[in-house]
Amino acid sequence: MPHSLLCAKILCVEDDPAILALQLTLLRHLGYETLAASDGLEAYDLILQEKPDAIVLDVMLPGCDGFTLAEKIRRTDSVKDTPIAFVTAKDELLDFRHGFRKKGNIYLAKPFTSKALQ
Repeated sequence: MPHSLLCAKILCVEDDPAILALQLTLLRHLGYETLAASDGLEAYDLILQEKPDAIVLDVMLPGCDGFTLAEKIRRTDSVKDTPIAFVTAKDELLDFRHGFRKKGNIYLAKPFTSKALQ
């Protein structure tokens, strides 16, 4: 049975096509509606347009990195409370702290498990 938050819309922002496909597949399997972007600038436009319920955000992105994008989101009234889950290969303690200072709700290091995305 799909996850209880049926129809919640989640935006995945990831520049690696294989990881993006995996994230989208897992979230769809759990019953979420998904959106995708492969760079920070594209993602910001999509966030303003679609107002997703949550964002799964890579840190190292072309156009606008994930930390900068998170700052922009938090300064934009219409989407400032959207939950953000950073998913990144940057797994040092300082990276985690930086992610939480940028108001990320969750910080997952790659490689992640499908259970972690739930």
